[in-house]
Amino acid sequence: MKMHASRLVFCHVPKTAGSSVTRLLRDNWPGPHALDVYEQEDGQSDLAGAIRDCAMLAGHLSHASVLGAMQRAGLEAYKLTSLRNPVDHVLSQYYHIQAFAGAALAGDQRMQALKDAAAGMSLLEWMSGRARGLDGFDVLFDNPQIRMILNKKEGPVTLADAQEAIAVMGRFDGVILFERLGESVAAVMGALGLSGGVGLPRLMTNPAKGQSVLTLSRPELQAMMALTRYDAVLYDVISAHWCARMAAMEGMAAPVAPVESAAPVLLADVLRTSNAQRIEGGTVGDTIKMREDGLLLHPPHGREGALRISSADFLAQGQAGFSAELALEHAAAPDVELSMTIREGERVVAGFTTRVSSKAAVPIALHFAPIMGRCFVDLELRSLGSGGSNDYAGLMMKKAVFGGE
Repeated sequence: MKMHASRLVFCHVPKTAGSSVTRLLRDNWPGPHALDVYEQEDGQSDLAGAIRDCAMLAGHLSHASVLGAMQRAGLEAYKLTSLRNPVDHVLSQYYHIQAFAGAALAGDQRMQALKDAAAGMSLLEWMSGRARGLDGFDVLFDNPQIRMILNKKEGPVTLADAQEAIAVMGRFDGVILFERLGESVAAVMGALGLSGGVGLPRLMTNPAKGQSVLTLSRPELQAMMALTRYDAVLYDVISAHWCARMAAMEGMAAPVAPVESAAPVLLADVLRTSNAQRIEGGTVGDTIKMREDGLLLHPPHGREGALRISSADFLAQGQAGFSAELALEHAAAPDVELSMTIREGERVVAGFTTRVSSKAAVPIALHFAPIMGRCFVDLELRSLGSGGSNDYAGLMMKKAVFGGE
């Protein structure tokens, strides 16, 4: 259903492609426009007047403040916002601060102090909160998306804040998901009755775009997940809701730009860096060994035991498949049974259970709808032999990869 609104308000969270989307909307939405709008630190901004006097308003604005101003003034508009995977979001913010220079820093003592501090710390030190006392650190790194939505600049972010932010976001008409940028923009353009065939300008490119969650060490990832634990709650709920709405929209325009394919991720790397996994019946390095392009798994002795790896997690946005080749390490090995489940939260995305014998390798090829955010992998391996020693029951998972061909 197309929504022909006369006024458009875009509250965009920093580092979520908001500048690019603003440019696209500006070029396709009639004026007058009020762009790059910010709330004053003292909270005295006349948001209602700004919204009333233009056809399109966009900027880094508190969602709660905008909703309150519109309600007090009796104004209606198509309300648009944006979100990004929380860990990628703060990582992008970190490198963005480091890249500030020259005119961009002129007179901005807070950003200068953050930049100077970041230059003297490692990524792990920064994300572990060593710079927390600096003005602006919490706003930019401690659950920053919830802080922007609720205009909460001070104090700890709680689960109640996440629930309140979810309720606020539920009053918005559209969401730009950074990880589904092309699809999100196409859905919004279609809802507004605009052409979806125009290109999305690429602005504010991350100067360290080669860095991603896939290059983080486990301690770095743990620190960043701790900093954004409530943003993750918000993101998981809103992204799932918005994706369901996009799927249900009729006549949605073709994507403005194709969603970039996710880089392949080895299952071995997932197990090596996972923050959440639990292992029963073995340990990494003993019954779980990493190989160059795969894994060697070994079940415990006897038929009653099993090697279980639960909730191995990684940020899997864009991943839409998993493949591997299963084979026993030794010809004398007893048959084994391997079960694997891929989950997005509690929702099962894909999985299999198969028996592997020494007679032939077993190819695995799973295909599923692209994952939005954090993915969890569960594995269970047990021997089907007669019991006793399983010295030869090692299972090789060759070329075990997400996103592989």
